Amino acid sequence: MAWIVGRNRNFLTAVAVVLSICGMYFLCLTRGLNEIYFGDILNVASAFFFALHILVIDRYRRLDSLMISCLQFVVAGSLALLCALVFDSLTWANFLESLVPIIYAGVISSGVGYTLQIVGQKYADPASSALVLSLESVFAALAGFILLGEVLTGREFFGGILVFLAVICAQIPDILMVYRNQKNMPR
Repeated sequence: MAWIVGRNRNFLTAVAVVLSICGMYFLCLTRGLNEIYFGDILNVASAFFFALHILVIDRYRRLDSLMISCLQFVVAGSLALLCALVFDSLTWANFLESLVPIIYAGVISSGVGYTLQIVGQKYADPASSALVLSLESVFAALAGFILLGEVLTGREFFGGILVFLAVICAQIPDILMVYRNQKNMPR
């Protein structure tokens, strides 16, 4: 999507994107394209909106990160409350019972995580940001393997390795730029 809006046209980044897509295929679609579920379609839709989120953050990177984050949470919280009022039966007892998970998900998981993403993305190109953020799936699979004893096939390990290589490949242009700048600095 960054290429569509003319943000990045680097060859190594294109290679990294292809590697990442292939890696996600091997990691997530364990039975290939033969068995795609509704949840898979929802994940693709989520990835589309997450990519839009990354591009919007990139577009407004010069603004105050904390203000962008606060605005994002006010809008998302308002929409969530509206959906809860329309589609759910809210009671005070249910709210109090769910207060700790709501605070954890709202403050720690979303608040801290997305705020740090917005702050960090000021210094990164959107395609590289998306590739780094795609490691979430790899670490989720590894955590399931290590902590929960889930079984990962060789295909899934291979997919994780491809995604990791994609992230490294996307960083090469930045590393080369830093190296060139240091080489040209007066001593």
